[in-house]
Parts: sequence; structure tokens; C-alpha cells
Amino acid sequence: GSFPSDTPFKFGEGSELAEGQTADEDSKPYCICGRPSFGQMIGCDDSECEFEWFHLQCLGITGTPPQGDFVCPTCRTRRARGSRKTSKKKGSAGGRG
Repeated sequence: GSFPSDTPFKFGEGSELAEGQTADEDSKPYCICGRPSFGQMIGCDDSECEFEWFHLQCLGITGTPPQGDFVCPTCRTRRARGSRKTSKKKGSAGGRG
């Protein structure tokens, strides 16, 4: 007997991915260049970063990556523009009542 031509069989499906890794994660674009993960990378510590991971060479970082918290240039610019929401509430305790 032979298999009918409409048999839903896919040979080797998912076998090339590492355990716990999805196809989306593997091909997800990283960095400002939009390419996948390769070489040495650094993660942005800003929780609202649209890229999260960056290739050191794309950021112009040579040698040892920066230690401690790292915020990418994109997030630094965004913070400088939008996060100047300084609250001007003065603690005036002498209210009515």
C-alpha cells in the first residue's frame, strides 16, 4: 500500500530548532539593523525597548561591552524626548478640612 496524496505528513517538522525555542524567536529581527541574532550582542535594560537586543558592531562598540545597565541609543533618545514628565505637585499640607 501507498499513502494517499492528501495525508498530512511533514517530514522532520521542528527538528532543526533547539529545545524550548520557537521558529518566531529564531528568526525574530533584532537590533537597529533588523537582522537575526549573531555574534556578540547586548540587551537594552529599558522595559519599553522595541528591539531588546543589539549587535555590538551595529552600536559601534568594540572591545569589552559596557558593564551594568545599558540603555540603547533609541531608548535614550525616546527618554530624553518623552519622559520629561516632571510632576510639579508640591506637598502643600495645609488644606481645608
